[in-house]
Amino acid sequence: MKITYNSYCVLLLFLTISITIRSVDCSEVNAHLESSKQLMAEGRFKDALEHLHKAEQIESNNYLVLYNRAVLYLALKKVKSALGDLNAALQFKPNFMLARFQKVKILIKSGKLDEAKTELEKVIDTDTGNEEATKTLSLLKSLQAQYEQALIHHRDKRWRATSNILTRIIKHCPWDSKLLEIRSDCYLAIDDVQNAILDLRALTQLVPDNVEAFFKLSNLYYAEGVADGSLREVRKCLKLDPEHKLCFQHFKKVKNVAKTISDLNSATENSRSRDCIAHAKKLLELEPANKNFKFEAEEKLCQCSLAVGDSKGAIDSCTKAIEIERWPKLFCNRAEAYIAENLLEKAANDYSVALEINENLECANYGIKKVKRLQKQAKKRDYYKILGVSRDATKQDINKAYRKEAQKWHPDNFQANEDERKKAEMKFIDIANAKEVLTDPKKRKMFDLGEDPLDPDSTKIPEFYFRTFEF
Repeated sequence: MKITYNSYCVLLLFLTISITIRSVDCSEVNAHLESSKQLMAEGRFKDALEHLHKAEQIESNNYLVLYNRAVLYLALKKVKSALGDLNAALQFKPNFMLARFQKVKILIKSGKLDEAKTELEKVIDTDTGNEEATKTLSLLKSLQAQYEQALIHHRDKRWRATSNILTRIIKHCPWDSKLLEIRSDCYLAIDDVQNAILDLRALTQLVPDNVEAFFKLSNLYYAEGVADGSLREVRKCLKLDPEHKLCFQHFKKVKNVAKTISDLNSATENSRSRDCIAHAKKLLELEPANKNFKFEAEEKLCQCSLAVGDSKGAIDSCTKAIEIERWPKLFCNRAEAYIAENLLEKAANDYSVALEINENLECANYGIKKVKRLQKQAKKRDYYKILGVSRDATKQDINKAYRKEAQKWHPDNFQANEDERKKAEMKFIDIANAKEVLTDPKKRKMFDLGEDPLDPDSTKIPEFYFRTFEF
């Protein structure tokens, strides 16, 4: 074929333009690579990713761009995207060992041990002296052997042994959702609910569209008495599958319980004791079998019944809560209720038990001293008994009782018998003293703490004891 001069010039011009464009392209790609590296060093991963996207658009077969973007995807925890770029880089440059070894690491973390072994053997075939590759291959074989052993233990229902082996494997394969699911089941089999929950949470992060995992997680939170957590997870379940019947049924139940608990806590925090009692009773009606919700309800009933002066109700609820969990403050609350019922020995015993659990518990240390003073006081005058009123009597009740007793024991009613008159005078003085003490808030508080404010030999109570304890 004969090439004319004009044809030669056109061909030369085309080659020149192509080389110039290629040179410009490479320059732009390198600029984007340098910018991405600088932004990555500054922790600006998303901005760095934009530069790598632009570089890939300019030169889609540039293996260095693809490798750098894969590394950045890993930093952003986008494992699938990273693996895709590494595969593309290896397609353009099969002997790019850095990319292949990075792929091996991803495969191991994902639990794809057979694939990782195949890739690793390619690295060793190319670079027989690669010590890191040889060491990794040894680790791979060990992980495969451990996994086989875990499956045998799992088949034999040796749950703890299975979970122990899986824990060792998961250290190297943290992105394997199947391992997390198996270990979660093992934890549940040995009643280790907290660790089962942690594994399921990790599983839902790895597989965010796993409807059954969210449903299972919601049920576990509910069983543990964490209504808010249960409601959060069941909502995720319904978001993924609005037609999921079991999730919807569970959602309706959890929503009602969570609302009741929220109302109960609000009433308690704002000292609305009667509302607190109503919400606690509703919670017991909604969930009488769940011991965690039952404890929460009985504990609040114990506290709020005491606040409204229902000492018998407080004793009953405190006792039921203690049967579920021996909180030291519950013993303090029940002791206060026992004091209101004048059961001082029982109160002293409860305070002692609270101190055995927590020797620094303020309400128990204070309570022990209070009971001792009340026991000492019981041997002296009891102003409540003199007027015939209970310890939670109102000022109106006290004034009414005073008028009745004062009229009954007025000395003018006993003029005929001098001895009876003297006895009535002493009784009348006691009645007057009782009214004085019980209608004066500070004097009544002193008396309730075990000190007689009209007794000159009585020890002065420190101001510390006049503040209210919150249980």
